[in-house]
Parts: sequence; C-alpha cells; structure tokens
Amino acid sequence: MLGVKITWKTIGIFSGSALVCVFLLVWILQLWRMDLSIPMGPLDKDLSFHSMVVKGLVENGWPLRNPLLGAPGASELYDFPEASNLDLALMKLIALGSRDYATVLNVFYLATFPLTVMTSLYAFRQLGISYPSAVVGSLLYTFLPYHFLRGELHLTLASYYVVPFAVMIAIWLLHPKAEGDSKANLHGWPVSKMIASIVICLLIASSSVYYVFFCAFVIFIAGLLALRLEDRRLARARMVLAACLLQVLVCGYLLNVSPSLLYIAQHGRNLMAVERYPNEAQIWGLKIATLLLPIPHHRLPLFAAIRHSYDNAAPLTNENVDASLGLVGAFGFLLLLAILIFGIPRGRDYALLRNLASLSIASALLGTIGGLGSLVSHVFPLIRSYNRISIYIGFLSLAAAMIALDGVGAWAARRSGRPWLVYPVLFAVLLVGVWDETSPSYVPDYAALRVEYASDAGFFRRIEESSPAHGMIFQLPYLRFPEGHGYVRMGPYGLLRGYLHSRTLRWSFGAMNGRGVDTWQGDVVKKPVAELVKVVRAAGFSGIYVDRYGYVDGGKKEIATLSELLRSAPFHSPDGRLVYFPLSK
Repeated sequence: MLGVKITWKTIGIFSGSALVCVFLLVWILQLWRMDLSIPMGPLDKDLSFHSMVVKGLVENGWPLRNPLLGAPGASELYDFPEASNLDLALMKLIALGSRDYATVLNVFYLATFPLTVMTSLYAFRQLGISYPSAVVGSLLYTFLPYHFLRGELHLTLASYYVVPFAVMIAIWLLHPKAEGDSKANLHGWPVSKMIASIVICLLIASSSVYYVFFCAFVIFIAGLLALRLEDRRLARARMVLAACLLQVLVCGYLLNVSPSLLYIAQHGRNLMAVERYPNEAQIWGLKIATLLLPIPHHRLPLFAAIRHSYDNAAPLTNENVDASLGLVGAFGFLLLLAILIFGIPRGRDYALLRNLASLSIASALLGTIGGLGSLVSHVFPLIRSYNRISIYIGFLSLAAAMIALDGVGAWAARRSGRPWLVYPVLFAVLLVGVWDETSPSYVPDYAALRVEYASDAGFFRRIEESSPAHGMIFQLPYLRFPEGHGYVRMGPYGLLRGYLHSRTLRWSFGAMNGRGVDTWQGDVVKKPVAELVKVVRAAGFSGIYVDRYGYVDGGKKEIATLSELLRSAPFHSPDGRLVYFPLSK
C-alpha cells in the first residue's frame, strides 16, 4: 500500500481536484442562479426537518432541545437519536460566518462535494491507485446520482465523505504485510496505522447511523476474509484487530448518542417515537438492477426511456432508485462480480481486486431485497433502508474500474513507450462518466422556490409583528412528529414553515410523539372547534394557524367555523395556502 506524503505536489493535486469538483458542481446545479439564503427544495418533507435541526443548531447552540417548538412545552429530539455530530460540528463552524440557517445548510451541502473528492482521493491512493486514475475515480464517486438525489432532503446521507475511509480500513485489514515498517506491532500494522484506524472509526461513529452500521459490516466481513491470509498467526491477529475496531465503532456511537441514553434512562423509553418493523427491510431494500441501470431522467433519451419503463413496471420502487452507479461504476461492479466467479491471473493487483470483489458482493447480499439485511432486521429493526449501502458498493466498484484503467495505462506504456497516452483516455472517462451520472433534473427550480419562500416569509413576518413577544401559535391539522405522514397535499414536516421563518414565536408542532405535550395536543384536536378554541386560549396560545393543504376540502369547514367563532378576519398567505387567526384575550 502507498502512503500519501504531504508535498507541494500532493497539495496541488488535492487542491486542484477540489477546484475541478467545484467547477463541475457549478455547471451541474447552475449555481449562479441559486440564492444561498433559500434551501434547495420545498419545505414540506425531510428538508424541513434538517432545516429545523440547522436552525436549532445556530440559535440554540445544539439542536436536541428547541424551546420554540412543541408549545406549550418544548421540542426534544432525545427519543430520535440520529447523532450525526460530525456533520453538526462542521455546520457549527460554518455558522461562525453566518447566522442564517439556510445559508449554513446550503454551504454545508455544497461543501460535501469537494470534501468527498478529497477523502475518496486519499482512500484511492491508499489502495495503490495512481494519482491520475485516483483523481478521476474521486470525481466520479463524488458525482454519483446518490449525492444529488439524496441532496438536502436527506442531508446526513448526502454527507458520505466518511465512507471511503471505512472501505480503506477494511482493505488495510486484508493487506498481508506491514509495508516494511520496523515499528509494526504483532498485528502486522504500523502504530501510525493503528492510531489512524481508531481515529477514523471514531469519526465514522459520529456520522449517520447507516454509515456506522455499514462500516461495522465491512470491517466484520474483512475480519472474516482475513482467514484467507497465508500466515495463520497474522490471520488470527487481523481478526482480533477487526474485533477491536468494531468495539471502538460501537463505543464511539454510544458516546455520540449518550445524551439520548441518559434522557431515556431518566424519562423512560418512548416506543412511539421511532417505529420500525422487520418487513420494512424488504420494502426499502437494494435492487441490483438499479445499480446497473441508467440514472432516472438520463440525458440520453433512450437511456431515460429504459429507466422510466423499469421504474414504472417493477415492484417496490422507492428511494432505491438512487442507487445507480453510472456506466463506469457499473463496469467496475460487473468486473468485481466476474473476478469473484471466474478469478483472475495472479498479478500485482490480484489480492486487492479479490478483496474488493468480496466486500462488494457481501455488501450487495446484505442490502438486496430478501438478502441478509432482511434477516438482520428481525434482530435489529432500527436499520431498514438497506438500499443505502449502494454508496459503499459505489466506492468499491469505482476502485475496481480505476485499477483497470491503471492496467490499461501500464499496457499502453509498455506497447508504445508513451505513458502520456493514458491521459486522454482518463479525461474521456471523466467527461463521459460525469455526463452519464448527472442530469438536468438535478437542477432545483430556483425561481419557484424563491417565490414560495418569499410568500411564506411575508406571511409569517406579519404574524410575528402582530403577536406578543414569544407568543404561542396552535397549528392545524395535527401532525405526528417526527416521521409522521402528511395529509392530502401537505408533507410530514409542512408545519415547520412557521418556525423556519420566525425568530421569537413558539409553535405547537414539534412535540415528540408519545410524550406528554404530544398526547395533550392529540386530545385537543379531537374536540369540537369551539371547545378547541377555549382550550388553546386557556393554555396561553395567541393564535391558530391552519394549513389548507392538510384538508381534502382545503380546510373550508374549519376556517368558516373559526371565522364565525372569533369574528375576525384571518391573515392569508399570498399563495392562499396558509391562514392565521389571532386569539384575543
């Protein structure tokens, strides 16, 4: 394995790769049209949840408790331990330059692209891939459809910059010798690599729970594959080392969710907060077909039609459509499959390719519908969306493709004596790969988002100006939080719009499902409207807010009844969706 020495050359390569990434990103997303102060999607689904988290981070120091949500109490996320503390820490640094939550959110998401380029470039180099091929591979990995289709909607999943390090550690475990380091310990590793692996496991433990779980899986598989090492003592030592790293990973994750564990120990477990069922692993599993098929809305009409036909006809088509590897990644995946089935002649990359193939197929077997994940889910149902392991498979597949490109380059150099001939090939692979992996459909409708955001901003500003300081607003219809189901045209987090556009108002939405305030709210909304008004007024609320998208009839009945009871003209948002009734004392 090759180390990455810090020289002016390596600094230039890493910096140049990041700059190329930024240039391509500007072109792909047409960022010159973007307003950094507006999130890159509609605020009804999970993007609102992540926006809420970032706003809470900026305004309250950390997002676990928010006094402006869950009125008349406060919103507490302890029962929902998605502890991506590494991402939160990076956003906290960005917040030093801006107090606007949308700006912090957007800058962080855009920064995950060059950050992923640099981590994957480093990991590819650790696998012994040449710099030119590693640069191409890192850019293709960064621009996988997964990055765009997850986007800010699934912000912590789009932040997959830690994944290359997880694969790197697994490959380290399978390397048969200690690179000639005289300071190698009994496990055949230099002390520096031991320390680096522990630090990396702690960083991964601070990321999305899915990446923690999948990292544990690839390390576990690597520990088993170590049995193939010819030195039996070394093989046993590597298995012990894999077990130790798994313990570091688990302990690191438990440390990250320790606030939730302490809260649950004090207040009791809330079984209603996060509901997971074993059969969901089948529904949200990986489809190997989607790894190999063209991306949705491909630039080439024929490919777009093929993908559209499959998605419309195939069952269980959901977020697993995000798993496409693109042409280059699909080639790498098929190459690894062929290596596992047919083998390859022994050579410089024989052991590496065989290990990549084993990890890739093991990951596919875990994630695929009806695969190992569906068995694991009966013991550990918290993980249900096994399709998300596709980003691990993507790195393994692109690593194989880049090793193949290195082989082509070496062959061309031997035949022609002109090693530079490989550069045009690499450039063509990069251009075709990025063109194939991306789509005009990834570009947000910036103009529509700007209009919608301005409409909401004006409406909620008027409410805040007319309400007492820290006034409480009761919101209709009632929605479960978190992971509730939206109603009619309103998404599960549509009621967060008010919080995202106000500074001091307190909103009823956001009370943790299964806790006291949520139970109280659920009882209140079952009452007749006249009694509901009396109860919320007595509780200190200064207004009632209605989202018409949450009703089949557009809330006509509720709005008419409230208008008659309160004898006051409500405020309407410019787009007519939102209605607000002030409550006089």
